[in-house]
Amino acid sequence: MDKELPFLVFIRQTIAEHYKNGYFFVLLGFLSLTIFFNFYFRLEKSLMYPLASHVSGIFIYILFYGFAYFSMLLLVLKNKKALWKSKRLWFLSLGVIVSLSVSATYFYITPIIHSVENPEHRYLVRKILVNSRNIFFVAFPALLLWRYIKDKEDAFFWFSFKKIKLIHYVLFLLPVVFLAYLASFSDSFLVTYPTFKTHLASNMLGIDKCIWKWIYEGLYAFDFVWVEFLFRGLLVIGLFQVLGRDAVIPMVSMYCFLHFGKPLGEAISSILGGYFLGLLAIYSRSIVGGCFLHIGVALSMDIFATLRL
Repeated sequence: MDKELPFLVFIRQTIAEHYKNGYFFVLLGFLSLTIFFNFYFRLEKSLMYPLASHVSGIFIYILFYGFAYFSMLLLVLKNKKALWKSKRLWFLSLGVIVSLSVSATYFYITPIIHSVENPEHRYLVRKILVNSRNIFFVAFPALLLWRYIKDKEDAFFWFSFKKIKLIHYVLFLLPVVFLAYLASFSDSFLVTYPTFKTHLASNMLGIDKCIWKWIYEGLYAFDFVWVEFLFRGLLVIGLFQVLGRDAVIPMVSMYCFLHFGKPLGEAISSILGGYFLGLLAIYSRSIVGGCFLHIGVALSMDIFATLRL
């Protein structure tokens, strides 16, 4: 990687390289086809979601995310067969896929949720547990993965502020926030957002539900930190020494699959967003930019939706 290159030059060179190799055509063709089948036939919501409440759902999601990732990994390694022997490649890719698959299921918290009789309490407990489970099932395993692969010069969890200034992140964030504002006028957008609907919650434990909303938003924001760590950290920065800049291609594929349960517009935009954030992570060797942009977009969508209700 040419670290001395300006960021925009780095992006332009990488795009040209991926275009020349035909990666864009195959990636977009693959994702266009899978997006169509998923949203037309509602595959994830009708087939995957019911299995998420059972332990067998973990294995189904491993196949689901594995299909997304390894289909595109075959593309970037078609002339690099020796790289299939890389222990680092298998360790990180399978580690991330298993972490995502455990995170996608909720069989281990379902009994707790069902034990709550009050429907408003139950809604609140479900929201808090769903958004805090990744602290235990993803954050701790991710820490072990990071300690195994980190280089001496790496910042903790790849949280480095060195390469790109905050003003650059703000400039990247503003147009995306504007698009989120426009999307908030869609009825389908308001079905999903805000992700925490205060009128359905309760003042559990004597704590006002508005305070519970802010507790939830904090946990919700943390979710995006681990998403950035898994996708842009482990799969991009962690695998850069194996795959180079091509590490972003299979990452984008699986990142898009992660959004199959979201509105169609989010699934489509995740392709461009995932690609750009992947390049940003390679250039800066940091996930700070991705965390800032991801959390900024997510919270802005919640805020705009709340204002529209």
